[in-house]
Formats: sequence, structure tokens, C-alpha cells
Amino acid sequence: MKYLLSSFVGILIGFIAGWLILTPAENSPSEVTPTSSPSKSTVKVSERQKPASFEPIELDEGTQALIEQIATKTLDEKIEAFINLGSDSSASATLVALQTALSMSSGEIEQALRKMEEEPLTGMSRYIVPYYLFSAWIEKDPNGAYAYYQSIEDPMQRQQHAWSLFSTWSSRDPDGALSAIDSIENSREKQQAFSSFINSVAAADPRKAFDILSTRENNESNWSYNSIFSNWAIMDRSEAWATLQSMPMGPERKQAIAGYFTAISHDDRQSAADQAQQISNESERSQALRSVLDQWLRTDFDGATDYLSRIPEGPDRDEMLNNLSWQFGESDPEKALNWVIENTKGELQDNMTGNILRQMAQNDPMAAAKIVENLPYGRAYERSLNNIVHTWSERDPIAAIDWLSTLEADEYQRNAMNTALSQLGQKEIAQEYFLQMPEGDNRKALARSIALNLIKDRPAVALNWANSFDDPEVTEMALKQTFDQWANHDPVGLVEYLDQSADPAVLNKRAWSIGQNWAKKDPEAAASWALSIEDSKAQVNAVNAISREWLKHDSFLASEWISELPKGPVKDGGVKQLINEIYREDPATAFDWIIDIEDGKQRKDQATKVYKVLKKKDAAAAEEQLRGSDLHVDEINRLLELN
Repeated sequence: MKYLLSSFVGILIGFIAGWLILTPAENSPSEVTPTSSPSKSTVKVSERQKPASFEPIELDEGTQALIEQIATKTLDEKIEAFINLGSDSSASATLVALQTALSMSSGEIEQALRKMEEEPLTGMSRYIVPYYLFSAWIEKDPNGAYAYYQSIEDPMQRQQHAWSLFSTWSSRDPDGALSAIDSIENSREKQQAFSSFINSVAAADPRKAFDILSTRENNESNWSYNSIFSNWAIMDRSEAWATLQSMPMGPERKQAIAGYFTAISHDDRQSAADQAQQISNESERSQALRSVLDQWLRTDFDGATDYLSRIPEGPDRDEMLNNLSWQFGESDPEKALNWVIENTKGELQDNMTGNILRQMAQNDPMAAAKIVENLPYGRAYERSLNNIVHTWSERDPIAAIDWLSTLEADEYQRNAMNTALSQLGQKEIAQEYFLQMPEGDNRKALARSIALNLIKDRPAVALNWANSFDDPEVTEMALKQTFDQWANHDPVGLVEYLDQSADPAVLNKRAWSIGQNWAKKDPEAAASWALSIEDSKAQVNAVNAISREWLKHDSFLASEWISELPKGPVKDGGVKQLINEIYREDPATAFDWIIDIEDGKQRKDQATKVYKVLKKKDAAAAEEQLRGSDLHVDEINRLLELN
């Protein structure tokens, strides 16, 4: 029988299975003295927790024969064999691929990888096959593998190769790996490489990982303390705890506590919770208990909730329950909901109810919906309704819409319906469903969603869809939604399209929407475009829309632009928007702008509106400003007579 190094297999199997992402938790540190110091752990380490080892994996005769057969092939034939193996996710195919890669020379591996750069593979093989080869190269020659890694341009491949390179290199030559990491210029890439390195070291020697991490300058891998102390607590609980106690206040200690208590809670949750309860600092104690109970709730809901029931009511308990609410419904949502109703009150109960029902909706949305129907109106009802509809409509929006249609059409129902219609608009069946919908707000909402989904990368398809209806009213509604969404998503692209259109009336009709949405992204460019519009009515609409939006963003620059507009309807519209924006807070400045309005009726309306506010604030000052203005004497006398 032949053998394959299990550490190498573990790294590659780990890649195929996926990446484990640790979520850092918040807390603040304190000095802690438990009632009884944890003794050195003698608990059997689970397979999930074991550090990397170099024990051989025995290969059966059939697998070994296939490996030997591939080893005799030419380089092109080996690459072809790799491609075939890369599409087979079975354990035997993986072992054959790995052993074959190890049998190749560094030169052969580099040639194979270079060839795959020139002729990229498709599907997952594009990443898995080069990964097999590159990982084998690291085992043979990490420096050569590193030189190749530096030449990779594909971001995803570069990231996955960095993970395998520095994870493996750390066990062979940690100093060499660190030196290579420090030579990386890109800060984000350097941080990713160092994280791979330090987490790999932590799996085998957490003390060494801690020493490296704690003495490293400009370190941004604070969350790696979670991994270090998780491994350390498994290998030597008392040493891990003593080291944790010596750490100063800061984010490093926060992560250490989370990792430590997560690890020890796997084997003895009650003991871990008791130790967490001895921590004097409230925030730190809450953090430690959350780490323990997060594991406990997933594996023993009754035991975890029994423990929670014995924690005195108060802010600490409420905060902990709120942070744990997402885990409550994972194993048995109905049991979790009953516990929440019996043991919590107020906003905490509302939040937890909504989160539990969202978990329930992942497996049985109708059961969750039935519970929502019986909730009283209020925060719990609103959050639960939104949560289950969001979850349900990702998978089956039509079923969610059908159920929502049976509820009373109040504000809660309408908001949830918009969520479901938005999800439906992203699916192919949406256009067919739209055809059979009755007139009303829901149909308009679905049209918006369909248009937005198509406009993102297929504007021509969106226009074809909007023009495909026999009913002129439906066509106009669909076109309006399509152009509105296009203007919001890409106003420049829409203008370029409309400029090439044979019908300028279309651009004139959409001038307001284009101007408003363009001004949100680039008001100066939108302003320049508006002044180039030939149709006078469309230009006025565009200037009004841009002025209104620009004033909300930067009133100074917007007012400068408005002041330079040519006299007439265009400037009248801009000044009117400016006055509307400021007259309640600064009626004196708003009044000074009225003289710039050329249209008599508009000037009269604006003067009346602003002078009433000005007079209410200070009648004497208002009259003084009015008499000193450039308004016609008849207009001044009219305003003076206002009550």
C-alpha cells in the first residue's frame, strides 16, 4: 500500500468543503478570577478540533494503480486527467488528483499551470485543478510556488493560492513564510496572507502563534486571537486562560475571550457557563456567555434555555438574548417561540419573535405565516411579517404574494407586499405573472421591479418588454417605470440612447425624471445637459428637477448655478425651487430672490407665501425689508395689506 500525507489532504479537502468564517464578537475586558481555576484539559480532542498532523492516509490498490498509470503519461495527458478528476468530487478522485500532483516535478507543475493560464478551464475546474497542482508545488518548493503566486493576475485564484501557500509554508519554514508575506506590497493581500499563516500556526502551536501575533507591528488580524485561543483552550485550557488573563484591554482580548469560551463549551457547556459567570466585567461576562450559549442552543436547546431561565432578569440578560435570537429558532422554532413568549417581555420579545419566525419560514413558511396571522398588531407583527415574507419570497414569491393578498391592506401588508413583488421582479416568471395582475399599485410595483432588473444589464430587453403590450395604457405604464428605473440606474446611458432615438418627444417627456436622477449622481453634469435641451418645456422641467435635487446636496453651489441661469421660465423654475427649499428657515434670504422671478403670477404667489412667514417672525423687520426691495410699488402695497 502507498500513503498520502494527511496534512496535505486536509488543506485541499478544506478548500473543497468551503471556507469557515469567524465572526468577531464585541466585549470589553476586565480582570477575572474564576472560583476554580480551569485545569489542564484532558478531554479527547474531536476530529474537527485536531491540529494538522502528518499521519499517512492509506490508499487502496485500485487508487494506487490509477495514480501510477497517470504518472507515466505525458504532461498534456496528465492535464487532461486532472480536468476529468476536477469535475469529480468523490474522495477517491480527489486522492488520485492529489497524489498525481505530488508525483510531478516542480517544472511540470509550472508548465501545467502556465498552460492553463493560456487556455483557461471552465466551471469549477478553472479553480480546483490549478489548486491541486499549486498545493503540490508548495510541498515540493514553497519559494518557487511563491514566485509563481506573485505572477497570478486572476484575483480569485490569487486569493485561494495565498491561503494554501502560506498555510502550508508556515509548517515547513515559518520564518521564510513571514519574510515572503512582509514583501507583499498590497496591504489587503498582505493581511490575507498573514491571516492564513497565523491561523495555520495556531492549529499546531497556539503559543507560538500568540507570540508572533502579539509582537507584530501594525497588525490588523485581531480576529485571529479568536482562532489562537480556540485551539489553545483545547490543547491546554489552564495555560490559555492564564495567558488571556494577562492580556491588556483592547480588541485582542475581546477576540481571545470569544475563542476561548467557544472552544471549552464544546465539551462541558455547564462548566463553561459557570466560568463565564465569574467574570466581573459586565460586557465581558455577557460576551463569554454568548459564546457558550451560541454552541449550547445549537446542540441542546432545553439545557440552554433552562440555564437562561436561571439568569436574573436585567439589561445583561436582555442584551444576551437579543444577540442570541438568531440561534433560538434553528433546531425547533415552535419550542423556541413558546419559550420566548413565556420568558421575555416588550421589545426583546418582539425582536426575538421576528427572528424565530424568520428561521421557521426557511423550512415551513406557511406555518410561520399562520402564527403571524394571530399576532396582535404592533412591532412583533410588523417585524415578523417582514422577516418571513423576505425569506419566503426569495424562494417562492408568488406563494408569499398569494398569502399577503388574504391579509388586510394596511401599511404593514403593503410594505411586505412591495418586498415580495421586488423579489418576484428578479425571476423569469415575473413577466407572465404581470400580465394577469389587475390594475393597481401592486401591478405598478411589479413593473418597477421588472424594469429595474432588466435595465441593469439589458436595457434593450426592458424597452422591448415595455412596448410589447396591446393595451396602450399598460404600455405607457410599463414605459414610464422602465424609463424611471433607467434614469435612476444609468441616466447618462439613457440620454445617449434617447439622443439617438428618432423621436425627441420621448426625451422631452422624461426630462424631469432624467434630471432628478442624474443630479443625485452628478449635479454639475446634469446641469450642463439640461441647458443643452432644445425643447423649452423639457428644459424647464429638467432645470426644476436638478435645482430641487442639487439644493438638497449643496445649496451654495446650486444657488450660484441658479443665479446664472438666463432670465425667463428656466430661471423662474430654478428660483422657485430655491425659495421652496429655504423660505421656512430663512425667509429673509428667500424674499431677496423673489425679484429674480420674471413671470408675474409666479412672483406674486412666491412673494405672498414668503412675506407671510417673514412677517410672522418679525413684522417690523419684514416691513422694512419689503419697503427696501426692488418690487413694484403696487406689489409692495399689496403685501403690506396682508393680514
